[in-house]
Amino acid sequence: MFPRSCFGAALVVAALPWLATCAARPQAAGDGAVEVVFVQPERYRDAGTTAANARANLNMLRAFLQREAGRWLRLGQSLHLEVDDIDLAGRVLRVQEQPQPLRVLEDTADWPRIELRYTLRDVDSVQRSSIASVSDPTYLQQPIPNTGEPLRYERRMLARWLQHELGSTGTALPQSSGLKDRR
Repeated sequence: MFPRSCFGAALVVAALPWLATCAARPQAAGDGAVEVVFVQPERYRDAGTTAANARANLNMLRAFLQREAGRWLRLGQSLHLEVDDIDLAGRVLRVQEQPQPLRVLEDTADWPRIELRYTLRDVDSVQRSSIASVSDPTYLQQPIPNTGEPLRYERRMLARWLQHELGSTGTALPQSSGLKDRR
C-alpha cells in the first residue's frame, strides 16, 4: 500500500505509459466531428413505443451515428446531421393483456425510414450538403439474428447509407459498427 500522501504520485507514474500512448495516437477522424440533431422529435412518426422508449432510441441512434459516421471521416472533416423524421421498423400493436406495446415486424410497408439533412464539411469548405430519405424496404429479406439488440434494422440501414455517402470521402477506421452480423 502507498501512504496516502504518495498515492496521487503513484497514480500519475502508473498512468504515464497510457498518457504517452494517447498523446502519440493520431486523433481519429470521427472524434467529436459528428453532430446529430433531432428536429422536433415529438412529431416523429414512430421513434418508440413510449416517450421513454423514444428518448432511449434517439440516444442510441445518436451514439451509433456519431461512432459509425466518424469511421468514414478524414481528419479535418465534420458531419452535421439533422434528423427530421423517424419511422422504426414494424408497427406498434397495443394489446390489452400486455403492459407494454408490442412491435410487430411484417413484410409489408412497415420498413425502417429516416428522413434527414446533412452537411459534410472539410476544414474550410462545404464538401456536400443534401437531404436524404434513408429506408430499407427489404429489411426482413436480409435477417439479422435476434440477439435482443434494439434498433438492429435501423442501425444496419444507417451503416449502409453512411458507407455509401461517406465511403468515397475517407477511409473507414477498423472499428465495430455495433452490428452483430458484419455483412
